[in-house]
Amino acid sequence: MIGSNRFKRNPTSGDNRLTILGAIIFLFAAGIVLRLFNVQILNYDLYSARAMRQHGVAKEILPLRGRIFVRASEEKSELYPLAANKEFALVYAVPEDIVNPKEAMEKLTPILFPLFYEEPDKDVLAANIEKNLRQQMAADVINRNPPAPGEEIIIDEEQLKIALAKERLILEENLTKAKEEATKAYQEELLDKLSKPNDPYEPLAKKVDKDKLAEILSLNIGGVDYWLSDWRYYPEKNIASHILGYVIDNNENAVTQGFYGLEGFFNRELAGTVGKVVAERDAAGQIIIAADRQVSPAVNGADLILTIDKTVQNVACRKLNEAALRHGADSGALIIMNPKTGAIIAICAWPDFDPNEYGKTKDINYFNNVGIWQAYEPGSVFKPLTMSMGVDLELVEPDSKFTDTGSVTIATETIKNAEDKVYGEATMTQVLANSINTGAVYVARKVGINNFLKYVEDYGLGKKTGITLMTESAGNISSLRDKMHGDNLNLAVSSFGQSITVTPLQLAAAFSVIANGGILMQPYIIAEIIKADGEHLKTPVREIRRVISPRSAILVAGMMVNVVEQGHAKRAGVPGYYVAAKTGTAQIASRTGRGYSGRTNHTLVGFAPADDPLFVMVTYLEDPKDAKYAESTATPLFGEVASFVLNYYQVAKER
Repeated sequence: MIGSNRFKRNPTSGDNRLTILGAIIFLFAAGIVLRLFNVQILNYDLYSARAMRQHGVAKEILPLRGRIFVRASEEKSELYPLAANKEFALVYAVPEDIVNPKEAMEKLTPILFPLFYEEPDKDVLAANIEKNLRQQMAADVINRNPPAPGEEIIIDEEQLKIALAKERLILEENLTKAKEEATKAYQEELLDKLSKPNDPYEPLAKKVDKDKLAEILSLNIGGVDYWLSDWRYYPEKNIASHILGYVIDNNENAVTQGFYGLEGFFNRELAGTVGKVVAERDAAGQIIIAADRQVSPAVNGADLILTIDKTVQNVACRKLNEAALRHGADSGALIIMNPKTGAIIAICAWPDFDPNEYGKTKDINYFNNVGIWQAYEPGSVFKPLTMSMGVDLELVEPDSKFTDTGSVTIATETIKNAEDKVYGEATMTQVLANSINTGAVYVARKVGINNFLKYVEDYGLGKKTGITLMTESAGNISSLRDKMHGDNLNLAVSSFGQSITVTPLQLAAAFSVIANGGILMQPYIIAEIIKADGEHLKTPVREIRRVISPRSAILVAGMMVNVVEQGHAKRAGVPGYYVAAKTGTAQIASRTGRGYSGRTNHTLVGFAPADDPLFVMVTYLEDPKDAKYAESTATPLFGEVASFVLNYYQVAKER
């Protein structure tokens, strides 16, 4: 029947639907499994990070940078920070919230302007004026009445005093006018910042200390706000700037990075180790305290304690700056070292800089420490080292004689004494006292190139001393290995400090050998490192090698005393003490071609008391403009600082 066929059921239709439904469910489940595998296994890191950004927090914990300390003297245990961490404010404005910009500018100017306007150092400016006046007056003397060879230029000090007083009055007027103009310009700039419509943020000043910040907040100016951040802080400013280096400004509490000096050399130790905290957020974005957290604590940077004596450093650097400015030097260095231990007591360089404001430094070369970076031909200051070789090999004695004819010819070159002087018969002691070039050549030729080179290397020249400061130079003694000239000409000129280059620190270390009975010590500036866990790591005193015999050291020291008593280093003397020293005036190689220019380097190396030295000191000035020889520049600088140091350490007088 037609009706019965209409309602007849297909026995396989339900099974097909169930099969299809099961397949769909299986495929859906497989997709979920594959998705979970992709999320949880293959791309776990990616989705974990996404989840962390949405529901969690991973935050760095920044360590405190290690501090750098010095002591006032060896007897005092109190530490003084040369580099520390200090919280400063960044002050900013929200101009759209400032009701009266002009009034706000007038209130803020007296507080903010001094932060931007650097008051000129009147003493430095006056010293520059005096330097220029001395140069002009010296030139006038030379034009009117040229001095005899070897004589110093004498100017009228009373006339200089009158001219300097007039120039000081003009300087005061110019400085007052310049400050007024700078104030007006700053007010216009500040008003422009505060008046910008719809501006949500304008920085006004960074590194504002809490006292200044309190003054700003007391004005109650709506739209002026701040945030605090840790910054590197150098309380002594320019003093010890070349020892310290600097740390890049830290605007947003970022990981610190040091450059130059100790900040650069020990950056990893000072910076410490960053920590981390991983936690969850609630729906409002707040950290859930009770949730599981992963915390890796930060490890603070290590503290450094230096061998530097704060008081000696301050005086030495001030004296160096004064001398460099007075004589118009291009650069300078002063190093004081304990010859018995190698500890650096003071190390100064000029020009210096303020590490708090390193961005204002005019020339990037100012960041280099002249005392360890500037390798130069030392000149006659090298002669005691040459003499020590001859004495140590028993080829000459202090009273050994030679006959000076005024010159020595080697191949096609003729070597002469300064000012073309001829001394005739002279002892080795007189060779040093009168700084006779031909006498140094006489000793060097007796020593021979192989022995000479060995002693030069034993004195530590031609390689870095290993001082833990950035930008140290090795100097250059390669001319002594020149097979074509080393056996003759380069040996001869090296005997009085030409054709080889050294740094002031290398000179200090080398002369410490003579002061220390013939033994070379490792120079060092870190007395102690204090790690974050409290562990103290003290720097051991390290003897490198014996260079000359104790007898040789005593004899050469005595010859150097005679240089102070009878020779060119008289102004290095200190009443009541025996001082050993040697001057050096060396021509500077030409910048445009072969040979030497008219510029000179002036050096004095010495130690005191001569029989039991407390210190070795090097004073160095690059190209002083108002004096021809080191005995008028680097020598009196040595004498002034040596007198202070002996008095400061209360060393008993010898005579």
